[in-house]
Amino acid sequence: MPLNVLIADDSATNRSLFTLTLTRMGHHADAAASGREAIDLFAAHEYDLAFIDLQMPQMSGFALAEYLSPRNARHTPLYAISGFIDAETEARALAAGFCGCFIKPLDREKILRAAEDSGLRDKSAAMPDAAGTVNDIPARLLSVYARELRTRAAACEKHWQAGDLQALQREAHTIRALAEMLKTADVADAAAQVENLQRANHSIFSGSLSGSLAPHLPAAAGLHLRALCQACARTAASIERRTPPNTTLT
Repeated sequence: MPLNVLIADDSATNRSLFTLTLTRMGHHADAAASGREAIDLFAAHEYDLAFIDLQMPQMSGFALAEYLSPRNARHTPLYAISGFIDAETEARALAAGFCGCFIKPLDREKILRAAEDSGLRDKSAAMPDAAGTVNDIPARLLSVYARELRTRAAACEKHWQAGDLQALQREAHTIRALAEMLKTADVADAAAQVENLQRANHSIFSGSLSGSLAPHLPAAAGLHLRALCQACARTAASIERRTPPNTTLT
């Protein structure tokens, strides 16, 4: 019998890739783009496993797990996924109600491990071999990635102008994780520079800033942001030139 899996991730590329991986393994996946969507799906369906991104906006994966845990009458195992997990993050995730943590991408081996750790050995043993890996990316998924790069680069510029460093770094974190997963090193390197930006004045570290970030950051910060946006645009354009129109996700 196939596994029924819930995936919650605000990245369209991640949702497509994770769903593809599970489908190739012979299982069913529902994908939620936000915590609110995940709550509605979790209430309406029975899931064997749930994988939840920790860095979603509006409602983080930590907050979602804390909400779902006391309402989890079926005891569905919740697993955290993120582009980066250290000991502190793992401890916080376990305290929020997660059974364990996985670094993206969510590949076949990690799904098998989660299934076995959750007492689903019979179902995991019956899983067929995957018909592809993270390096075997369909053209349709690459098109999703190209669109997401453009959308998130625009969001970075918007957050910069609004003075919201936390939102800017969150977007850069997501871009970096996607770029590392899909082997686009120039985008990953540029995103890492923006993700690691620090305010020159730590007294304004908490909360958002009003107006442009430029007065509060080194001049190089704007160059890092520009480099990220240019890398996203170049990579998206390269993918679009190489991707045939109307391709299918297989």
